[in-house]
Amino acid sequence: MSPRVTRLLVVGGASLALLAALAGPASAGPGMPPPPEGRTCPKGYTQIVNYTSWAGAATDDGGILREYWEIVGVGCFKRTSKTQAKVRFTWGSSRLYEAAFTYQLLDCSTGRVPRSLDRHLNYPRGTRSGGGKAAATFLLNSKHKYRLRILGTGVYDRRPFVHGGDGLHGYFRGPNGPRGVKPWFSQTSCK
Repeated sequence: MSPRVTRLLVVGGASLALLAALAGPASAGPGMPPPPEGRTCPKGYTQIVNYTSWAGAATDDGGILREYWEIVGVGCFKRTSKTQAKVRFTWGSSRLYEAAFTYQLLDCSTGRVPRSLDRHLNYPRGTRSGGGKAAATFLLNSKHKYRLRILGTGVYDRRPFVHGGDGLHGYFRGPNGPRGVKPWFSQTSCK
């Protein structure tokens, strides 16, 4: 097995790749470890996964310790008929200090997310446990196609022994995170 980059330390604009040898398939993307075991959708569902976060200063030129798989979200989408779809969403990490997750169906024909297809899991006071889940059945316009989107933002308690950065909180953010960190946002193709 060859070593793969599992985290990136950015200090004042300079990058230092920290390598670790990890076993597993390379299907998770270039330089990415495989998804944690047990986080797969039921047969017939399309799966999307969010997995990136960071610790340290949340600035473009500050010190950022980029992390993978410390907080993971999995979205599962299946169109069960022309007028119905089933969606499952799960997240897992250590304890949250505060967070908000969204799972929604975007109408590909209009480019909008109707209110009836938009769901949220909000944790303004955090959580004691390290995971949550939700499921919904959505009614759809039979003439339109839809895509599942999952996104989130928040602060979580990092396990100090996992990847270094002792004493730092972990952060994850949707489309507006710091430069160099993949947003905590994923979407399926239109179905």
